[in-house]
Amino acid sequence: MRLFVGLWPPPSVLKALLALQESLRLATLPGTLRLTEADQLHVTLRFLGEVPEERTPALRATLEKAVAATAGFPVEFAAFGAFPAPKRARVLWVRLTDEAGALGPLQQAVEEAVAPFAKQAEERAFHPHVTLARVRNDVRSGAQLQLAQALGRIAVPPTEPWPVAAVRLVASEPRPEGPLHRTLAEMPLAARR
Repeated sequence: MRLFVGLWPPPSVLKALLALQESLRLATLPGTLRLTEADQLHVTLRFLGEVPEERTPALRATLEKAVAATAGFPVEFAAFGAFPAPKRARVLWVRLTDEAGALGPLQQAVEEAVAPFAKQAEERAFHPHVTLARVRNDVRSGAQLQLAQALGRIAVPPTEPWPVAAVRLVASEPRPEGPLHRTLAEMPLAARR
């Protein structure tokens, strides 16, 4: 099974994410973007790749122990961004920030817990974000320029902080129309003090 560990927003935050997607869609030429489906809007803490099904109980137990040491905390949306860069955007996202500084340590705890189960070590730095859309492969340079300008113009509206209270272990099945995600386990963080 292809597995990853992630955070899912509550319904009120999901509504704000859908509004951000709509802002991006309206600011770009038709057909430029492929929006992320609502049920797939999440923050990936760690992609593991293929993990044999018989190893998932041990993985779940290890993750439960690792995340139980972290108290829940709030996160907020900070700004739009693009991978690899706004002028050559392939992926559009909104960055998360947390005043408590707990998101980085949570991701590190997850990273250490899943290391024995992951197909390979993660080499990229962690950039907490929610992928809003992907730029279609056949987009011309004029549409790319318009997209870069839109990213600079559209502000991320203030939203209520999103309370992070659990992480999910998720199986991802690749499909041509986009991956199908199935939650295998939800592991709560410690209660906030």
